[in-house]
Amino acid sequence: MIPGYQFAGSGRQIPFDVTFTCGNYETKGRWSLSTGKTRETWEFNRFDIFPWILKGEYPWIITPSASYENINSARSAPIPDKTESVLAIYVNNPVADTISFYVRVSSEPTYDQLTFRVDSVVDMQISGDTPWAQRKKVLKPGVHLLEWVYSKDVSLSGGLDAAWLDQVTFPDISFLEADLHIDSVYAPPASALLNDVTVRGRVINFGRTALTSFPLAYRVNEGDLVNETFYRKIDPGDTVDVAFTQKCSLQKDIPYRIYIISRLPEDGYAANDTAFVSFVLSSAGPEITEDRTIIQPNPFRESFVVVLDYDGSGTADFELTDTGGRIVMRRSEELTPGRNMIQFDCRHLAAGVYNLRITYEGRSITRKVIRH
Repeated sequence: MIPGYQFAGSGRQIPFDVTFTCGNYETKGRWSLSTGKTRETWEFNRFDIFPWILKGEYPWIITPSASYENINSARSAPIPDKTESVLAIYVNNPVADTISFYVRVSSEPTYDQLTFRVDSVVDMQISGDTPWAQRKKVLKPGVHLLEWVYSKDVSLSGGLDAAWLDQVTFPDISFLEADLHIDSVYAPPASALLNDVTVRGRVINFGRTALTSFPLAYRVNEGDLVNETFYRKIDPGDTVDVAFTQKCSLQKDIPYRIYIISRLPEDGYAANDTAFVSFVLSSAGPEITEDRTIIQPNPFRESFVVVLDYDGSGTADFELTDTGGRIVMRRSEELTPGRNMIQFDCRHLAAGVYNLRITYEGRSITRKVIRH
C-alpha cells in the first residue's frame, strides 16, 4: 500500500521521483503509476493486458526504442506504400468520460499520417515530425470502437515512417462485461384504455457481450414489482424497445410515475439500471404526451430542439436537471395549437446525461437528453 493513496479511486495517477545509483554513476527520473486497471503502458510487453485488436497484415508492435514514459510503447508496423497498420480496441463506458493518450509521429508530411477514429469516424489526423503530445477525446455513453491507423500514400517516405502510442488512459469504467442500461420509459398515450395499459420502454446493451435474454421489472408509483424475462438478443451497443405482457390499470387526474428496472444479476453498473416517466392522464383538456414530443438531435453537441405537437394553448414549464437532481436550466414557453419548436442553447453545460421535465397545468413528462 502506498501511504496517502490507500483510498484513491480508480484512475488516480501517482507520481514517483526515482534515483538509480550504481557505483559512481547515478541517474534520476520521474515515473508514475495509475490506480485500478485504467492505463495501458505496455511495460509487460504484451497486447493482452487490455483487449487490444491487432488488425490486418501489418499489426502494431511493442518497442523499447521510444516511449513517453517508462520503457515501452506501441509502434506501427513497417509498411509498404498504399497500406496501413491498425491498432484497435472496444470500450464500453456507461457514462460520458474522457480517454487520453500520448502519440508521436515521424512521417512524410501531409501524405503519410496517423489517424484516430471513433466508431469509424475520423477524430484527428497527425502527420510530419511531431514530438510526444497528449491527445484527449470525450466519449459519450455506450460501446465504442477506437482505432489508431498509420497509413501511407502511393509513394515516398519521410522521417522514421512510423507512429508511436503510449500511456493510454481509459475512462474509469470501460470494460464492463455486462451492463443493461434502461434508457427510457414511455408514458401511455392519452387514448390508452385505463384498465388495459401496456408498460413500454427502451433498453441499451452497454456491456461487452451479447445478451440472449434479460430480466426486467416495472412498478407503478409505490406498487409491487411486476417481473418479466425478455427472450431477445441484444448485441453490444444495440437498442431494443420492450413491452411488458402484464398490463396495469390507471385512473384519470392522478399523478403517476412508472419505473422500469433492470434485474440482470451480472450487471456491473447499477447507476443506469432504473428509468422512469412521470405523467397525468387528464380528464379535462389536451395533454403533453411522450409520443407527441420529439427531441432532436439527441445526443446533441451545443443545442437541441423540443418539437411538441399540442392541441391547446397555454404556458408550459421546462426544467433541465443533471443526474444529481440539480436544476441547470429552467424556462417557460407559450404553446400554441399545432407544432411548437423550442430551442435550448446548452453550450455552457458539461457533457453528460440530463433529464428534461415538461410541465403543463400540473401534468408532466420527463425525457432524457445527452450532451457529448
